[in-house]
This record gives sequence, structure tokens and C-alpha cells, in this order.
Amino acid sequence: MNQFRKNNTESFFSLLQGIVSHTDQSRTLLFSGESGWGKVACALDLAQYILQENPLSSSNFFYFRNDLCALKTEYFLTKAPITDETWTWLNLLQRRINTIATLDETITMPTGIKLVNIKEQLDEIIQTKHIPQDSKFIAQLISFTAVLNKKSGIPVNAIREAIKFHSVQSKGRVSILADFDTADSTTQNAALKLIEEPHPNHWVIITAQNPKDILPTILSRTLNISFKKPLYTEFEFLDPNPQKLTSSVDIMKESLYKLSDIKLNLINEFFTQCTSHIEHGITFIQFAEKLSKDGYSVLFLEELIKCIENSLRLRQNKLRNISLDLLYPQYLTYSLQFTNVSTAELEELVSEIADVFQQITRSVIKDDHLLPALLLSISRLLRRK
Repeated sequence: MNQFRKNNTESFFSLLQGIVSHTDQSRTLLFSGESGWGKVACALDLAQYILQENPLSSSNFFYFRNDLCALKTEYFLTKAPITDETWTWLNLLQRRINTIATLDETITMPTGIKLVNIKEQLDEIIQTKHIPQDSKFIAQLISFTAVLNKKSGIPVNAIREAIKFHSVQSKGRVSILADFDTADSTTQNAALKLIEEPHPNHWVIITAQNPKDILPTILSRTLNISFKKPLYTEFEFLDPNPQKLTSSVDIMKESLYKLSDIKLNLINEFFTQCTSHIEHGITFIQFAEKLSKDGYSVLFLEELIKCIENSLRLRQNKLRNISLDLLYPQYLTYSLQFTNVSTAELEELVSEIADVFQQITRSVIKDDHLLPALLLSISRLLRRK
């Protein structure tokens, strides 16, 4: 395992090796934990151990995932040094592109970009192990991967392809189906055949952020390995100040977008321009539209909850007459605005924000439709005498 994966997986990797080494009875493994905590990295390492060859170049390996494609492509090709991580990502991207035709997926390509050209140039880069200083192609590749970003969930055709893949008897085969919790019930039910009738030495590894979104019939047939938050030391070679980061995804976002500044600016704009103009409903609509357009709705809601958590921390200081460090000192000024709101109201507000957060992340309702009413409600609560 490389250094980035080592600390996060080493504690139970020997256990996984034991499971696959002492039985030829195949199992489905579920790796659960937050995005960027090393689930797929560990799955790839385990696949290599099972197959005794690099899974990325093996015909006995199947992979499917829609995963922050544009972010990772831009990070590895423009912001990070060229390392093994770069080639791992490009190989995974290549496999994802190859499945598009296999699954008969409909892809709306950006203007002037052809899928066949993207595929050919990416294949050449991987074969020659040389990334050209061609900013035009890199830009095209990033634009194309942005299209993949918009696809969500695992299509049922991917499950059917995995079933077909595992129908061939061999000394060993491994498939990785990442973000399985995004699959709908129809797709998950289709996966039961994949899980119930495996050939010996065939392994299926699924990953999920939230196992609660996986059908009980699937969970009962899997061995769940829970991933914990990575150690800061894992990120030292990637970021000079890793203490503020919690995952590899955070590293990439911070490096590309300087999110620490963006987060603070969003919170500042809300408290200085929105909450003080509750008589102008258009202000909240415009702010919500801006968040939606820039893709920062979820990010903003996460930071808003941090302001409330700060306020609850300040309340504990006052009630218990003790000194507790603030969780998010950068939001002290805004957290103070919640001090006149009751604890019960704050807890209810956190629940309301979490509900909107969930609806947005699951694409139930568009964020710019949900946010204005929520933001207006919060502003009224703060302005109440």
C-alpha cells in the first residue's frame, strides 16, 4: 500500500487478507465511511492481493463509480505532482469511460468534444506514461468529466454487467461497485443475484457513505468494514496545513478552490446582506440562486450548522461557568447572533437544515427552490426581539 492509504487501512488490512486467504467461499464486503476516507483505495489494494496482479490492468477486475470526476481530474493533472495516485485515477477514469459504450449510456458531450477523441488521447497518455503539456486536451478532459459528475447512482445495467462478469468461472475475480448507497431499490434488488450466487474465489466489494440507504437484504449478505476519519499525518505530504482537512476530497477542493476562504465569504454574505434585509424576499432568492449556480449550497449549509454548534458551545460556557474552546472560532461573530435563540429552537433549526441538506444531496428538489424559505426563516428567528 502506498503511504496515503497505509495509515487508514493497515489496522484491518491483515484481517481482510485473512478472510480471503482462509476460505474459497466468496463474500461480499461493504466498506462504509465518509467520502475521501480511503474505502476505494483499500478495495483496490485488496483486489490486488486477491488477484495477485494490478487490478487496473487485469481482465478479472470490474469497476463502476461516478465520483467527483472533474474535481479529481483537475487536481491530479493541474495541482498535484505526478505520482502513483495520478496514474491510479487516470486508469479508473479510463475504465469508467470504457463502460459507457458497454452500458449503452447516454452522454451529452460538451460542444466541440468527441468521446472517441477523449478516449484515444487518454489511452495514449496511460500507455506512454506521459502527460503532455497540452492545456487544451486537459481542459477538454475536465469538461468531459464534469458531464460524468452530473450522473448519479448506479444504473441497473452496471449491475447486469457485473453479473455477466461474475458468471465466468475463473481462479479469481473482483468487482468494485462504489457509492452503492446511491443505487435505487430496483438496482439494489437486481444486485441480489450478484451477491447470492457467487462462484468460488469471486469477490464483490461495495462502498457506501451511509449503509442505512442499502436494503436490509443486501446488508445481511455482506461483511461490513467501517472506515474511520483518517489521521492528519496521512495528508502531510499533500498539504502544508493538514489540520483543517478531514479527507482526501478536502485536500483536492482546498487546493483547487481555496474553500476555507469561500466558506467564510458565504457565511459573511448571508449574515451581513441577507439577515439584515428580511423585508426584501428577493435577496434570499438571489443568494440561493448564486449558491446553486456555483455548486455551494451543501457547503453553505454545512458551515451554517457550524455557526449553530459554536453558539451551543458558547451557551455551555455560560451555563456551566467553564471555558470550552470554540469548535469554529472563525465564526464567532456570527455564532453570537444565535445566543438569544433557545436551545430547543436551535436543535429544531439544525434538524430543519439537515432535512434540506438531505433533500438537496439526494436531488429530491432543486436547492434554489428549498433554500429561500429556509434562509428567510433563519433570518426572522435572528431578528426576533
